[in-house]
Amino acid sequence: MATVLIMNNADSFRALPPPHIRRKPDAEKKLKALQSHVLFPGLNEVGEDEWTEAKKLPVIAHLIEEKVLEEIKGKGKKAASTLSDLKPEEQIKMVKETTNADLLQSWKDGAPANVAKAIADRIDELKADPKNGKK
Repeated sequence: MATVLIMNNADSFRALPPPHIRRKPDAEKKLKALQSHVLFPGLNEVGEDEWTEAKKLPVIAHLIEEKVLEEIKGKGKKAASTLSDLKPEEQIKMVKETTNADLLQSWKDGAPANVAKAIADRIDELKADPKNGKK
């Protein structure tokens, strides 16, 4: 599934209005479906189709206009779909602004050594002070 990097510049969580959520017998799948609609403070990955639909909603359009939410541009000025779409110095900056430890962990494999170290340091920082990650 294609994704888009979205920066939540607020100090609080934002929720994208979810599409119709079908009943799922597995509680873990239900939780994952709901979590996919929460934007942590800092950098987030959002499904491209979900983001395209969310941008059409007045409340989300207003948050974009006010720069509370912003689509991160990658190389070539198109929307970045993952951390590796950014220049190395931008990757490290974004890692430092990310508060979702699970997302950070998903980026660690295959990252350049300096970015992987920044990710590990940020995860340690979030574990040491949960308030820092606003969890």
